[in-house]
Amino acid sequence: MGLQLAVLTAMIAFLADEHIPFATIRALRETGFTVVSVSEEYAAYKDIELLRIANERNLVVITNDSDFGDLIFKDKIEFTSGLIYFRLDRFRPHEMSDLLLLHLGELGSDFRNRFSVISRTKFRQRPL
Repeated sequence: MGLQLAVLTAMIAFLADEHIPFATIRALRETGFTVVSVSEEYAAYKDIELLRIANERNLVVITNDSDFGDLIFKDKIEFTSGLIYFRLDRFRPHEMSDLLLLHLGELGSDFRNRFSVISRTKFRQRPL
């Protein structure tokens, strides 16, 4: 693991939405990241409650559910810790973690306090 990635594992913790594959959660945990799984700890919680929890615990949300963006930008829900939205129709179990680790390690992306969209071919961010 590169030095930058090692530093980030100590700084960034994630909240993985219920539809994030466990293979992705496991890969991030094995890399050293703290990953709170909605399926394991917050099953049946509403998205707005998950945003509140993420803010309180300073967790960057990982999701493939566009409803989170609607809550933040259309409904103006106060949210600042960070959100990563994967825009992938069909994906392999490890694909999300591979893309995320690429952006964290090789590209040095910071996901805190940003709304990030990751696809196979594009990456964009905007401040929260």
